[in-house]
Amino acid sequence: MIPNLKKLDLNYNIDQILVKLTESNVEIIPIDSEHLKIYSSLPLYHRDPFDRMLIATSIADNITIVTSDVNIQKYDVDWIWQ
Repeated sequence: MIPNLKKLDLNYNIDQILVKLTESNVEIIPIDSEHLKIYSSLPLYHRDPFDRMLIATSIADNITIVTSDVNIQKYDVDWIWQ
């Protein structure tokens, strides 16, 4: 079992979250070989593997990241924060 770090408390279990995402027309993007190739080639500006996968996905799928994380902003990705 993966421990919950309590950094983000959504007040829902995973099944409820998936239903809410589906109802909201949120697309879940699968990780494919292109994402993994980009992930493995990223410089280590950011050491968090989940954030690095977000960066790789952003690059592969040309998606803008919404973040205030200055380490993500070091990569060649489109990002916004207001």
